[in-house]
Amino acid sequence: MADFQQDIQASVYLERRFWGRKLTDFIQLERYGTESYEEAKVRYFDDLLSFLLVLKKPTKAARKIRSFEIFHQKKYGNGELIAFIIEKYRQYQFTQNFFLALPRVYRIGLRKAIQRKQKNERNPSSVRVLFLHY
Repeated sequence: MADFQQDIQASVYLERRFWGRKLTDFIQLERYGTESYEEAKVRYFDDLLSFLLVLKKPTKAARKIRSFEIFHQKKYGNGELIAFIIEKYRQYQFTQNFFLALPRVYRIGLRKAIQRKQKNERNPSSVRVLFLHY
């Protein structure tokens, strides 16, 4: 809990949009073709989860992080938030503190992405996560 108390002093928490209710309060979510907002949101969180899982392998992590930050900034904007999410993931992995550190929209979106991944793989031990129910 002390880690979380320290985390909430970060500047990202002081921004009003951190407490936003929709993903578009944080990023510019572009849709492809006839893709709905919900489909675009699913794609975004699935991509984010895939990236975070790649970070479990430490080889060339710094290069992968920098590439993803540049990609995210160009495609979605808000480079500060994605850097914050990556930092918290590297610090906590998929633990309660990681999810508590995220904006609610990201907490829920990543939780659903993990559930989709587990359902698709039909192997619940592949991603072990402490889910927070809100």
